[in-house]
Amino acid sequence: MVSFQCLLFGIICVIGIVRCFEIYQYELPNGFNIPNPCDPGAIWNGVGHYGPEGQGPINQFGKDFLAAGKRWTKKLCRKDSDGDGKTNGEEIGDPFCRWTKETPNRLQAVKSHPGICEPWDNEICRRKNGSVVCPNTLKCEVTTKKTDPTVTARLPLTRVPKRNFTYACMVVNIPADDHYHLVEATPLFYNRRVLHHMTIYACDPKFIVRVSGRPFECPKVTTAPCQELVTTYNPDFPITCLHEDVGIYFGLNGTKQIVLQVLWSNPSGLEYLDSSGMLLKFSSALRPHTAGFATIDSTVFQIPPGIPSYPVVGGCPRKCNIMRINQEVKITMVISLMHKLGRNQTVELIRNGTVINYLTRIENFDPNKPNVVRHLNPIQVLPGDSIRMICEYNSTNMATPVNRGLGEDQEICRAQLLYYPRKNWDNPSCLGFKHVPLCLFETVGGAMGCHYQDFLDSLQREAHYNTTIATCSLSNTCSAACLHLVSKERQHPCLRGELYELWNSKLIGQPDPRLVNLYKALVPCAELYEQNAHLVPSRGRIRP
Repeated sequence: MVSFQCLLFGIICVIGIVRCFEIYQYELPNGFNIPNPCDPGAIWNGVGHYGPEGQGPINQFGKDFLAAGKRWTKKLCRKDSDGDGKTNGEEIGDPFCRWTKETPNRLQAVKSHPGICEPWDNEICRRKNGSVVCPNTLKCEVTTKKTDPTVTARLPLTRVPKRNFTYACMVVNIPADDHYHLVEATPLFYNRRVLHHMTIYACDPKFIVRVSGRPFECPKVTTAPCQELVTTYNPDFPITCLHEDVGIYFGLNGTKQIVLQVLWSNPSGLEYLDSSGMLLKFSSALRPHTAGFATIDSTVFQIPPGIPSYPVVGGCPRKCNIMRINQEVKITMVISLMHKLGRNQTVELIRNGTVINYLTRIENFDPNKPNVVRHLNPIQVLPGDSIRMICEYNSTNMATPVNRGLGEDQEICRAQLLYYPRKNWDNPSCLGFKHVPLCLFETVGGAMGCHYQDFLDSLQREAHYNTTIATCSLSNTCSAACLHLVSKERQHPCLRGELYELWNSKLIGQPDPRLVNLYKALVPCAELYEQNAHLVPSRGRIRP
C-alpha cells in the first residue's frame, strides 16, 4: 500500500475548517489572544488542538487542560505542557498564576503558545513538534544523490473547460530500475486562477495502465487500479515533506505508475489554459521505515431523503486489529472522503472501550477540497485497539434515497490512514457491508454469530439443505412447501438479516458453489419470508 502527504512528520493541518469549542477560551487567561506561531499577528483559536481552528487531535496543553477539569488551575498554570522551558502561565500572560475566571486579575501580554513548542527551528522543539516547521515556511531537509531520480508529473498545456469544476487526470510512469523512497513533492504552477488543488494517486503494481501523455476527464474518486492516495497540494499546505526516518516505497517491487489528478474551477467560463503539476523527489538510500496506507470503507449503505443528519458507521474492530497489527503503528495523516451530502466525519481511536483520541474530526465537510489531517505528533495505535469511523450526511434537499457509489450523485464513506512501519499492519483494509465488518471473517472466521467455514461445512454435511435446494429450485414462484423450508433455513445466523444479503453481493469475489446453490433456492421465497417471517411456523432452529 502506498501513500503519503506532508506526512510522517505529521503536521496537523485540516483542509476543511473545524469550529473549535469557543466556550473553553473563556476559561483561560487571554484565551482569545493566543498567537499563531505559524503566522505572526494571527490568532490560534483552538489552543488545545494542533489545528488553529480547533481541528485535529488534542495537543499536550489540551490534555493537561482536560485533566484539570477544563479549568485554569495553579497546577496547570505552573506546568510546561509543550516542553519549551516556559510555564503555561508565563506563555499566556499569567506568570504568577493569580488569574481566575471569577476574579480576572490584570494580565500581562501573551508571549507564546502553551501547546506548541517554540521556536520552531530550535532543535528541542523540532523533536517535540515532529521535526517540522510551520506550513507557510516549510522547506524539506532532504539529502539525495545526484543520480537519484525526480519525476515531473505535469499536464501538457491544456484548455480548461468552462464550468464550475472539472477533474483532469493523467497517468505517469515512475522509474523502476531500483528501490526508491519518495521523500518530497513540490507543486508546479502554471495558472493559479483556475487551479483548485492537485492529488497524486499510486497505481497497483500488479496492473499496467496505458500512458497516453494527454489528460482525460476523471471522477473525483479515481477508479481501480489507481486509488492509493500519495499526496495532495492545496494553498494551505503547499509542500510535502516526509519525516527523515520515513519514506514511501516505489520502484522494483513497488509502485511504478501514478495518476496526477487536477481540479480546475472556472465558473466564469473564461478562456484559460493550464499546465500545472507536481515535482516528485526520490531517494535510493532507503529510510528506516516504509509507510503504508490503511483504508476504512463502508461499501454498502443507503441514505434516506429528508434527513439533516444521517450517520454511517465503519471501522476496524478490536478482534481484527489484534490479529492484523503485530506491533504498534503510528498514524501520521488521515484523508476523509465523502461526496456532496457529507457534513462531518470522525475517526476515533478506542482503547479498552474508551475513546482516547481522534484520528480526524472534520466538521463542515467541503467535498471540493482535500479534507486532510496531518498529525504533528504521530498517534500510536496498538494491537487490540479499535478504530471507528462515523460519517454524517445531510439529505434534506433530496427527494429520493442516495446509494453508496463512486458517481457524483452517490455517496461514499471512506477514510485513508497513513501509518508506519508498513510491515507492522498486515492487510490494512477494513471494509464494511452495512453493519458487518468483513475483516472479522478473514481474522476470527465469523461475525454476528455466523462462523463462515462451519456453515460451509454444514452445507455439505446436512441433508436438509439438499432437500431445500431440490424443493425450491424447481420454480421461480414461492410454494407453501418451499416457504416452510426457507423459514427453517433462515433461522441460521449466517442466513439472517445483512449476512443473508452479503452472500449475494459483489464483495464475495468467488463464492462457494454450495452457498450459491442454496441462495438461489432461497430467493423465490425471500420477499414473502421477509414480509411474514413472524407468521411462518417454525419447528425449531436448524443447528449447523
